[in-house]
Amino acid sequence: MLTTVARATQDGELVDVATRLLRAVMSNPVLRSQHLLEILPQVFPWIRFLTDDDRLDFAQELVDVMDASEELGSPAPVLLLITQWRHTAEIYADPELLAALTSEVAGDFGAVPKPLA
Repeated sequence: MLTTVARATQDGELVDVATRLLRAVMSNPVLRSQHLLEILPQVFPWIRFLTDDDRLDFAQELVDVMDASEELGSPAPVLLLITQWRHTAEIYADPELLAALTSEVAGDFGAVPKPLA
């Protein structure tokens, strides 16, 4: 995709504004609890499957990683974080998978065979 330098600069400035807005909301406990956590499910519907503590952790990590990514000039860490949290929500949404991943493992299942490829 081709774009102009001006357009890329505008996109970067918009991301900067969004990051500063999220940072301001997250730094204020009243705003954070009353607004951000209510808005996030509109942006990320899957967040409803996370625990209350995980929702708060996701929101804080999102702001922190957006800040760090801005310094790098790369959106990749933000996209990775969102993907990781989405996968966590998928686990919480599937009772069988959640049970399998949170159950105690009894004993040693032996050596793992060496991969063929």
